[in-house]
Amino acid sequence: MWNRVFLLASGFAFGWTLVSYLTAPLAQVRDRLVQLALSLAVGLVVIGLMGFSSARSGLAGGFVFALSALVAYAGNARQTSRVEEPSPLEQAPIQPPPHVHLGPSSDRPEHPQEVRIAIVLVSEGEPVEYDGPKPWARRFQELAASGEPVPHWFVRPFTYARIRSAYRAMGGRNPLNASLNSLAKQLERQLGAGCVVRAAYLRAAPALADSLVHLAEEGYTHIVLVPIGFERDPKEALRVEVIRSRVREAGVQVTYAAPLETAVWAPGPRTERLRQLAQGIAVPPPPEPGPEVVEHLSEGLLAATVRRIREEDLHVK
Repeated sequence: MWNRVFLLASGFAFGWTLVSYLTAPLAQVRDRLVQLALSLAVGLVVIGLMGFSSARSGLAGGFVFALSALVAYAGNARQTSRVEEPSPLEQAPIQPPPHVHLGPSSDRPEHPQEVRIAIVLVSEGEPVEYDGPKPWARRFQELAASGEPVPHWFVRPFTYARIRSAYRAMGGRNPLNASLNSLAKQLERQLGAGCVVRAAYLRAAPALADSLVHLAEEGYTHIVLVPIGFERDPKEALRVEVIRSRVREAGVQVTYAAPLETAVWAPGPRTERLRQLAQGIAVPPPPEPGPEVVEHLSEGLLAATVRRIREEDLHVK
């Protein structure tokens, strides 16, 4: 009786830990490998003891171990591919600096204040480091919803392991987001005083909703969102994040600018990048945005928007 208990427990531990090992962040791989080896060793010892007394018992023990491992593997594999819908941010009411007043125009102080504009370059992004399967599970869900072929959830842990291998080949860090951060810094220098430019992401940190909250807390009264590199219309996804951030409840005005044309510059075809990562291939960094991209944004997309915001604010005052 005891041998069956050990076989069931070790088989379950092996199957469950196998998924954890395949999907674990780089820093946890060694620990998961030790756990995997221990559970396998216990199972093999028990099977060996059973087989020593009877070959038939050994075969039966191997079957019990394999079956329990398969059930546990399937359960954990399904769990790692489950995607939870984002919930509203749990936060205290936004508190801007004392000298900044956010709210309806009728509630503004008698003495006008300078309008503070923040530009947020928004991209889908990719995790800078491989920290587990959650962001990739969401990406596979999105692709499946659009009719694209994706790995079945049963074999997906091996896909996550290949993505992790690709990150290891890239030195542990994905270079994708660095290009957008660079563009944000260049654009901020080009626009000069009165505007701050940040980069934010839907699928990586810093998340768009968090960035909106931080900008509101810093006292920015107008936030302009500029989508960059999206393969589909991003407006609905941006609206969801704005609602989650609740910055409009604090009186912050959010403007949706036109997307930057991919012909001008884009971080890279995201679906193709995912396919390469899923094969364990290190993806190259996207092209660095040049001065022409900065000029296109500052003189084209953003100039009229920023000017209109300032004119409207003067009219209200």
